[in-house]
Amino acid sequence: GSDVTVFYARDVNDSRYDTTEHKGLPPGPISTVSDSTLGAVAFPAKTSWLYFVTGDNGKTYFSKTFEQHQRNIDKYCHKLCS
Repeated sequence: GSDVTVFYARDVNDSRYDTTEHKGLPPGPISTVSDSTLGAVAFPAKTSWLYFVTGDNGKTYFSKTFEQHQRNIDKYCHKLCS
């Protein structure tokens, strides 16, 4: 699931983009596509990170397991993730 799709669905009043309610990818892009985003999709970074959260301080925290991810949310995200 992705909070980004939930926020986008709310902003555009289109629940088909809400990936917490609908399986799979949303029906279209959820932001402006650029050369750098296409490059990131075509050539993803080689990493073992599966989760990320951006904390209240604007810093992004990555984790390998859901348990680590939940700890990062609990530690770094109090206002923006609620």
